[in-house]
Amino acid sequence: MKKVFLIILILIIAGVGYIFFAPSFERIPPTVVVNGNSFWNLKKPIKITIKDNLGIKFYSISFGKYKVEKEFSGNFPKNITVEFKLPKRAMVKGKDFLKIVAVDISKWQFFAGNLTKVKKEITVDKKYPIVSIISHSYGIGRGGSALVVLKAVEKHPDTLEIVVNNKHSFKVFPFLKNNYYISLICWPVKEEDFNVKIISEDLAGNRTILPISFFRKKYSYKLSKIILNKKFIDTKVKEILDSAEMDIPEDFIARFKKMNEELRNENETTIENIAKEFKIVKVNNFKIYPFKPLKNAARKASFGDHRYYFFNGKKVSESWHLGIDLASIKNAPIKLSNNGKVVYAKYTGIYGNTLIIYHGLGLFSLYSHCSNFLVHEGEDIKKGTVIAKTGATGAVFGDHLHFGIMVQGIEVLPLEWFDKHWLKDNIFKVINDAKDIIKAMN
Repeated sequence: MKKVFLIILILIIAGVGYIFFAPSFERIPPTVVVNGNSFWNLKKPIKITIKDNLGIKFYSISFGKYKVEKEFSGNFPKNITVEFKLPKRAMVKGKDFLKIVAVDISKWQFFAGNLTKVKKEITVDKKYPIVSIISHSYGIGRGGSALVVLKAVEKHPDTLEIVVNNKHSFKVFPFLKNNYYISLICWPVKEEDFNVKIISEDLAGNRTILPISFFRKKYSYKLSKIILNKKFIDTKVKEILDSAEMDIPEDFIARFKKMNEELRNENETTIENIAKEFKIVKVNNFKIYPFKPLKNAARKASFGDHRYYFFNGKKVSESWHLGIDLASIKNAPIKLSNNGKVVYAKYTGIYGNTLIIYHGLGLFSLYSHCSNFLVHEGEDIKKGTVIAKTGATGAVFGDHLHFGIMVQGIEVLPLEWFDKHWLKDNIFKVINDAKDIIKAMN
């Protein structure tokens, strides 16, 4: 009798052990992931991913009175994505709950399987953002800048940007009152065509696109043919590559290309990324003075100069000069023309010792080839401060200042920002006109 009892006990323990440890009795419920946020415009389906270790037996998805469900037999998928959508004429508005139920093929729960329930509140929003232009610069030239003031009204905003040539996104700053925004934009000098539009998209995916029309000014830029000097390549180029800790090719043309293309691209990317980082703060006004970084300076090289480099009659490389070169006396003092914050102060390859100052509204000024710095990163500095001395650091022989202006990371024509008349017509007038319009509208 004891032997029979023992056998029964062993069988019971084995059975219980099998139930607890057999894969078919696993106790892990399906996972359910609802892709996207809590807003829906009903146009695009909501994607729901369901996964299970053993396989999915059943799921149901409902929103309000609308429901879809499916039961699998024979072939039980382990991973499915369901695109849940409503009928075209579905009458839904406001908020409701998206409810999801998923059951797996486990024999746990007396063969009922593991159950997962998900409940997510969804706000239905089918209204498009309302966007209008308040004021903007009349014209813009290739390489030049412009200012835009706009109004955008949206209950559930997600993104608001100004896009140039379908690839350059310019952030906007809150301006004066709620729903008003301001932004500097530019036409990149390397791009022949120009188009600009405001894009506003809400959390539900409703998108409004509004083009902006500008008069296109005709700006022309120099094309330069430069004959390479072997002495320059053998000495200065080697020095620059060595300071950048880059391999130095034996072939002197390859050496020049490495500096002029690879290192230049690396340096310009660094500068661009620095000038894309800034805080979005409310702007009530934007006061800027004409830039005059170097007193009694002679202009030695222009912005937008497209340079072609030749050796033995053959073109071996090319580059764009994205600043203006100014020369005065040796180690001449460089004065700040506008209040700003030092966001970068480092040796930067072909640019040598380089300072970047932020002036607000996405506007930066750049000072390269300096002999030394007189300010530090993170320092707030005032108009008239001597920030550095000119020098010959980087890929140059003679003492001078390479000066640049950047709008949200893109180098622009500095001469516009030197000109008080251009500032008056393209910056101050736009702001003042916008203020008058906003005042009249409110």
